Amino acid sequence: MEKRSPTWKYFSVSEEDNSKAMCILCKTVISHGGVTSKTFTTSPLSHLSHKHREEYKQCLNGQRQM
Repeated sequence: MEKRSPTWKYFSVSEEDNSKAMCILCKTVISHGGVTSKTFTTSPLSHLSHKHREEYKQCLNGQRQM
């Protein structure tokens, strides 16, 4: 399933644990929801807002355009 949120441009989902995603900018591993196909962007967005402000702004702009 393709992820629609621009947030996922900055994260890769762990192959070993679908509930984890790694920030491709700083290699931090975060939880992003359940192990089912339903994933959430709250934790990834929070990570971007605290650690990568410019990328966070780009995500917000991308979401408005969708």
